Formats: sequence, structure tokens, C-alpha cells
Amino acid sequence: MRKLASGLLALVMLLALTTPALADMGYAPLNTDPEWLAWKEAWIAVNPDDWAAFDPDLWFDQHYEGYSSQEEYMEIGGLTTREEFEAHMAETWLENIQYYEEYSPLAEAYAAAHPEEYAAFDADAWVAQSWYNTREGYMTMWQVDEETFETHMWTEYFLFNYYQPQNYDLDSQTLAWIDAHPEETAAFQSGVDAYVVEEWGYASVSEMAASFQVDEAYIRDMLLEEWVLGRIAQEEAQKEVEQMKESLGGVPGQLGVMLNGEYISFPDAAPESVDGRIMVPYRALMEALGGDVAYDAATQTVSCILDGTTLTLKLGENTLTMDENGVVSTLEMDCAAYVKDNRTYVPVRFISQAFGYDVLWDLDFETAVLVDEEALAARIDEQFTILNRALDALTPDPEQALQTTAAVQADVTLFDSIAGDKSYRFDGAVSGIVQGGVAQGELNMDLSALNEMLELDALMEEYIAWNVPAQEELDAINGLIDSLGGLSLEYIENAETKTFYVRSPLLALIDESWEDAWLALGADNAVFLPGKLTVGGICCALGMSSVEAGYDSPPVYAICGILEAGESLAELLGDRCFTHTDAGDVFTLNPAALGLEGEYNPYSELEFTFTVADSGAVAGSFYAEMSENSLTGWNGAAVIVDGAFSLGESSRTLTLDLHAKNTFRLELKAEAESTLSASAPLTAPPEGDTVIGPEEGLYNLNF
Repeated sequence: MRKLASGLLALVMLLALTTPALADMGYAPLNTDPEWLAWKEAWIAVNPDDWAAFDPDLWFDQHYEGYSSQEEYMEIGGLTTREEFEAHMAETWLENIQYYEEYSPLAEAYAAAHPEEYAAFDADAWVAQSWYNTREGYMTMWQVDEETFETHMWTEYFLFNYYQPQNYDLDSQTLAWIDAHPEETAAFQSGVDAYVVEEWGYASVSEMAASFQVDEAYIRDMLLEEWVLGRIAQEEAQKEVEQMKESLGGVPGQLGVMLNGEYISFPDAAPESVDGRIMVPYRALMEALGGDVAYDAATQTVSCILDGTTLTLKLGENTLTMDENGVVSTLEMDCAAYVKDNRTYVPVRFISQAFGYDVLWDLDFETAVLVDEEALAARIDEQFTILNRALDALTPDPEQALQTTAAVQADVTLFDSIAGDKSYRFDGAVSGIVQGGVAQGELNMDLSALNEMLELDALMEEYIAWNVPAQEELDAINGLIDSLGGLSLEYIENAETKTFYVRSPLLALIDESWEDAWLALGADNAVFLPGKLTVGGICCALGMSSVEAGYDSPPVYAICGILEAGESLAELLGDRCFTHTDAGDVFTLNPAALGLEGEYNPYSELEFTFTVADSGAVAGSFYAEMSENSLTGWNGAAVIVDGAFSLGESSRTLTLDLHAKNTFRLELKAEAESTLSASAPLTAPPEGDTVIGPEEGLYNLNF
């Protein structure tokens, strides 16, 4: 049963009914295609009166309802003058005209051949059915006269019911690629049936053509263009990869090795692939890791000393000897070292892992990525000694168990000058024990006021009327609504095993047998932060989570993203952003620090400040005023945000007052207290409890 999945989806759709839809009509550059420009010039020359009568303001009002004003549209689109705005409005108007000019002759020819059907056609009924509009409304919306309205409706009727395109016009980019790659094109065309099976799910091109009600030639050209554009996108992506690889110190077209975000240089001997193993010059690798390399020609033995560990291997053999401060161990490599062009080659994965590095393979960059997360985090943390002092004070002693209780209360007032203001309260509480990388706790919430505040019963009736959901879906929605007053959840987090367990009555909405079961989430479903929190450690944990989860995230991008995130945060919260005082190190944020100036600054007043004491305790406040303009998120209403917070070793507080003029007010209070606990948290559900693994739980859900 999928009651929770379908219920969540349906509830989201229900709530969406309360929010006005935003039009997905964003800015696009003017069309510079020569054929388009020639057509536009010719049309304007033939229709000067229509061109002069076009009203860009009316066109905007009718077609861009998602924008609160022309100014907002221009700001988002990067338009700076009235002339640019008018040009973009006229462009979309002319594109519509060209569309009907292209197809109306076909519709007229059909009308001439079928006069009785044409005479019986009801344009008013068609516009009501297809556009949910009237004749007058459509004419105003598209700025057309009666005759053009009739033409548009008949053309649409013809296209919808009878038009079957016979020729698929390949664009110029596709044709150019085909001319440059005749052999690859011919190979694709000969195997197009296999492509249509894999990409479209049809048994053959002929079956797809029958389904689309077009000729096979049309489908073949359509698929050819789709495949060619995909190849072009791949080639462009590969160019970007090669450019990025070179900028990071790698060599395009050559296998590479990256160490904590920087490519290792192999000046006189390149890495190579042998039987699926990436082999690299030993000296260049070990010196990049910080080791001292020596070669004994008499015994054909290579040795390296790194961080007190001596590694020795003999050419032609698979045995690796490690001496760690007198403790000697022998490891068997999965392939032997060898000599080529007077350089010793070793398997990069095996050697790097022997020294504690994580090794990832990036197929796009053809690069072995070596990662020492502690070193990577330390590199970032050099710029965050102040913020890390606060994080250190907030991190419990891993040898001690800490009991934390927290309470949250939110009061929401919706302003209504006619029916009267209405107030709603929401409560939440958390209780848990933390020790090291293990946490156990329980979350309880009372969100019952949501039912009245969002008028879910009325929304439910509207949703049922529009969607006619199945009974199972209705049960799921009602189950979610009924549970709002007593939402509860138990959790166990184990960062060492990278497993997160959750138990909640809501799970019974997925499957009734899960009512008392624990759902286990692994690294591919959750992010696990290090036991000792630092800015660098958090950046690494978040950045590596997508790679560890097995998602399609190239490791090179992940490592570079971690370092870029560290630099971006340093610009905002690094040590240089603080001012030292007797009370501690003070951070202050204002619009100028955020780069907000002039018309792009929505704040009439903004100040966010906090102090990190020598003990690591944090205390701060924030205040912001946003005047009535299009940049605020509540229909341009003026907004005031006021609050304060404190983060100590044993207590934390937060107050927030968010007030949108004539709309709503949110007052929030949160408090948390921590004390030493006599008991340690559970590292896993108790023996005998039912545990639903990822393969049975989230992976088995069909959303």
C-alpha cells in the first residue's frame, strides 16, 4: 500500500490551491535568426496599422500575470529601458502571428474541401472549450479582430483534429552536425529501431509513427534530431570538462589524479590504465602525498616514508610491506608494480588507500580523486577559528551523554479587516540524548490549527470535485489531516554506521504493518555530520553526501564545490568579517555586505549581529524592514522581522517576530536545555523491534 506517498502528494496539491500560480514566462533574448528577422520586417511593412496599434502594456497584462509589475519583469529579465520592454512584448506577439500564418493556409484548404463542416463549426464553443474564454476575452487577450479570431479558432480546430505533419524540418545546427559526422549518422539511422525501443518504449519506428499518426519518415527525422542534439550537448559538456580539468592543473585527454582538489603533476610519465587499474608513476604520487621516496637498484625495491610509516615494495611482485613505528604488516596488492620508461608504476587506488585516503573514480574527468576529508576540512577551517570556537562549545564531549529538551511555540495571526483577525497556535517539543556520533530522541508536534487556518475541509471538497481521487487516496489524506494534532516521531542516528532510524505512526499510512516498525535510512537518504562540528567538516559532509549516496555527482565537481563553498562562506562569515572587542568577536551584517544596493536592495533597514565570547557562547539579534515593493514575498507587503537568539553550552533560546503588513504576523519562541545524562543513547533499535531496510522502505515506494 502506498497510502502515505499518495496522501502527501494529494495534500500538497490541496495546499497548492491556496497559492496563486506564477506564470512560467521568463525572459528570453530577442530572436536574431536571419529568416525570422526577414519575416518580421516583411510583415511590419505589409501591416503598418496593426504594428502601430499593438499595445505592449495590454499584452503584458494579459500574458504575464505571474509578475506583479512590469518593473519586476524587467528586473528579472535584465531589461533596463522601456524600449527593451516593448521590443520583448512585440516579439512574443509576432511569434503568435507567425504561427497562425504558417498553419492557417492548411486550415483554409481543408475548409474549402469540407464546406459543410466549416459552416457548422462554432468558434464560440471552441474558444470556451479550449481556452476557457469568450470571443471578446480572446480578442482582447491576443489583440485581434473578429475575422482573425475566426481564423485562429478554425486553424486550432483543424490542427487538433486533422493535421498530420509529413515533413520534420531539421534545424541548421542538426544539419551541420550530420554533414560533419556522416558515418556516425548512418550508424544511428541503421539502428534507429533499437533507439526507439530504449528511449521511447515503442517496439519499432512504425509503431511509434502509428501512435503519433504521422509518416515513418517524420518520426525518423524527429529521432535523428533528438539524438544529434544529445550528441552536441555531450560534446559541449565534454569541452567544459576539459577546460575545467586544465584550469585545475590536469591535462585534457590524459588520465588524471586529483588530491584534495588539486591535480597531481606527472611531468615526464603519464598515468595509464592497465587491466582496469589506474597505474601511476610512484615517485610523483608519493611526493605529492608528502613522502620521501628512495629506490634500491640492487634489490629492485622502492620505499617511501610518510608520516612515520615506511612503505616498501619490490618490482614485479604483488606484496607491499608497511612499517608503522616498528609494527610491520604485509599487504597483497591486486596487481604488481612495474617499470616503464625508467619510471615505477603502482596502482593508485591501493597505494592511496594504504595511507588512509578515500579514492573515488570520476568517469567524466577520467580522474582518480584522492580525498582526505580531515585535511580538506582543516584547509577550510583555517579561515573560521572564531566560528569554530562557537561550534566547539556547542559540540558535546563525546565521552559524556547529554540530555536535551526543547520546546517551540508559534502563534500565527491572519489579519482580516472585514471578518475579523484570527489567531492560531502551533506547538512542538523535542527530547533526546546525544553522545559522540550517536543520538536518540523523540519529536512531538501539535499542528491541528492548520486544519482551520488553511480551511482544509473546504479545500478537500474542491480537490475531490476536480480530481475524483480513489478511496485509498482519500483515506491517506484524511489520515494525515486527522494526525495533525498529535504528530510524533522517534529517531536514532548513528553517524559511525551512517544509519538513521525513524519510527512514527505515520508510517502506517504507507503500510499497515509498519505501524510499530523502524524505517532505516542510509547515506543515500540522509546527511551525517561529523561528531566534532567545524565549518570545514560540515562543508565536507554536505559536499560528499551526494557522492557517497551513489547519485550521479562527479567527484571532481563535489570536491571543487566543497572548496568553493568554504571560500564563499569565508567571504561572509570568515574570521576577517569579525571585529574583536572586550566582550568577544562581533559580527555585523548589513545590505552593503550582501552586495545589495539601490533598487536591488529591498531593505529600508537591516542589521544582523552576534557576538562569539571567548568561551564560545553566542548571543545575537536581527532586525529588518522591507518597504512595500515587488521584491518582498507577500504580494509586495511591507515586512518587519525582529528577533534574538543565544547559544550556550547548556541552554539555547530563539525569539522571532515576523509581521507582514495587513497580511499576517508570526511570533515564535524556542528554548532548549541540556544536562548530563546517566544513560547513553541507543545505537540501533532494540533487539526484537521490526526494522524496515532501505530496500524494503524508501526504495520500494513508487511516488
